[in-house]
Amino acid sequence: MSVTGPKQSPTCRVCGGGPTVNAHLFPRALAHDLRGQAKHLYVGGVAAPGRQTVQAGLSDQGILCSTHEAKLGPYDTYGVGFCRTFASRVKHPAPNIWRISDVDGDLLTRFWLAVLWRFGVSTLPQAALVRLGPYEHVLRDILFSDAPCSPEPAVITLRYCSRTIPPENVCFPPYRSAFPPSGHLFAYGMAIAGLHAFVKLDRRPLPAHFHAATINGKREISGGYLELEETHQFQRMRQIAKNMALKPSYPRPNART
Repeated sequence: MSVTGPKQSPTCRVCGGGPTVNAHLFPRALAHDLRGQAKHLYVGGVAAPGRQTVQAGLSDQGILCSTHEAKLGPYDTYGVGFCRTFASRVKHPAPNIWRISDVDGDLLTRFWLAVLWRFGVSTLPQAALVRLGPYEHVLRDILFSDAPCSPEPAVITLRYCSRTIPPENVCFPPYRSAFPPSGHLFAYGMAIAGLHAFVKLDRRPLPAHFHAATINGKREISGGYLELEETHQFQRMRQIAKNMALKPSYPRPNART
């Protein structure tokens, strides 16, 4: 006869302590913006049919204690404010080029890194394709021990335009990508509230002339536009929409039994 011991409680991925709290992978406030007047959000995936009903986006109860969840608060707050005020602050110095001044580039960089790190350590099925490897510790030190984030990991931010949906409603989790404009360096891309970031996770150096396009440490940042319907991610979104119309539904994350 086998004896099964008591189920161990999850511990914080930063300090190893507990208890852990409900940590949102995307900032909760932006999930509420995306939900609008609806009562809930639906979350789906490319690989499997079904959908998950959530109130404020994806969350994981097993990755952060309350102290270290709070540590990410200033980064989330800054990123949420940047997303919400983008349209009122943006200037267009040239066709299809946007520019915003009075930016804290390091805070904005940490905002994107916080989202990527939370997906990287989460056990949710929607985060299964994010594998940070040694960069899990690199990003952890930047986010929780105030290690520098300029000039690496380099981050570039673009803005969506769309003929079919409001750009502010474009949001999808991190995915493996090449880092533009290099075309060969490894990165993760992700979208939140119509903004798309590429985070370079590659030890090979970024050519010096490409750093002008990054946001790290900048007070003024620029970027281009992506037409949603012309991207690979739009096709993925269409597949997700089809899958969400099918059953079975995803189980509730970190369900207690």
